[in-house]
Amino acid sequence: MAAVTEYFWLATAKSEGLLASDTVPNPFQVTMCPATTGMQQHRSLRRLHDLALQVRHSKRDEWLIFSWRGELAVHQKLLAEFEERRFTGYRLRPCTVRFRTGRVSHEYSELMVTGWAGMARPESGIRLIGTCKGCDYRIYSPLEDAEKLIDWSQWTGEDFFMVWPLPGYPLITRRVADAFEEMRVRSYTLRSLQFLQMRGRLYSRFELGPLSQFMPQDLATRYGKPLGIDP
Repeated sequence: MAAVTEYFWLATAKSEGLLASDTVPNPFQVTMCPATTGMQQHRSLRRLHDLALQVRHSKRDEWLIFSWRGELAVHQKLLAEFEERRFTGYRLRPCTVRFRTGRVSHEYSELMVTGWAGMARPESGIRLIGTCKGCDYRIYSPLEDAEKLIDWSQWTGEDFFMVWPLPGYPLITRRVADAFEEMRVRSYTLRSLQFLQMRGRLYSRFELGPLSQFMPQDLATRYGKPLGIDP
């Protein structure tokens, strides 16, 4: 088995007042599953526009801004540091941030995680327990042992990465975490994925659609199609 790499879950800041919301009323194309109904109906979301966020503060020196859904906007000054330090595993899309004063900043970009660590190991407790016949939704059992989550032989070796079926929990390497501390970056929390394990009642299972909802289509096809998680 490949050597284990120290990593962290890059989570939102503890203060909800720092989280951003959409300025566009209906930013997604929503596709409803024909085989499910009511509160249990599966929904596939595709963003229609570039990320446009608004925050309830005027802290223009915030280099990281998370949305309520977990999307991440990164200031160009921090992105310059990423390039200088040759961090890998991400792509950028245009993004705007509106501050409480009404000022709109174009100095941010949406960071999309593209690094890949494959499927969760069965030893972690995560297994496919159900699929939807009407759409591409999949249901997985909860995380029981975070230390056995990742098969490092599947990792692409990048600094920002995800493991399936936890694409909503962006992971970073130790060198990114150390750089954030060195640069005194704020508005984020570093967690271990044991956080999910210890809160099993809240994370009793993982339900999600295809990989292309969380990763650019070309990479979703490359990584997801052989595993059957992207059509």
